[in-house]
Amino acid sequence: MTLGESERRKILLVGEDFGNSLAQYHSNKYALTGQSGQRIATLAGLSFPEAYVRVFDRTNVVTRPVDWDDRDAVAHGVERVMSMIAERDRVMLLGRRVAAALEVLDMCLLEWKSWPSWRDGTTVSATVARFPHPSGRNRWWNELGNIELARAFLKNAVKS
Repeated sequence: MTLGESERRKILLVGEDFGNSLAQYHSNKYALTGQSGQRIATLAGLSFPEAYVRVFDRTNVVTRPVDWDDRDAVAHGVERVMSMIAERDRVMLLGRRVAAALEVLDMCLLEWKSWPSWRDGTTVSATVARFPHPSGRNRWWNELGNIELARAFLKNAVKS
């Protein structure tokens, strides 16, 4: 699938999972429609619907938390996500598990970097940033200074 210019320019958010939601919500359309997605929109200075219509697209590596224990499920999810990344200008990886699955755990948080060579030598033109998982369970969000850094990062990303 080839994306149009406006779709290519949307920032692709790659999340960890859908939590324990009903099966009907296990699609990209519903990824990040809960509190985590609302946090991202608010920090970016956008309304919740506007953020995901105009600025962000979203997907997840796996669709259930238990799938992180299934190497085949993770490998399949990574392959699918890599094909999506190949068609994007910018990608934000949400959370440690996503960064580990995509082998960029050593990247600093909240910095845009050229996508590194990947395990099979794949190169893509996207730039990527690691972002702390936006759920309330992530202790990173307990520090006011971290919230301000994330807000500045997202507002800048939205302007670009």
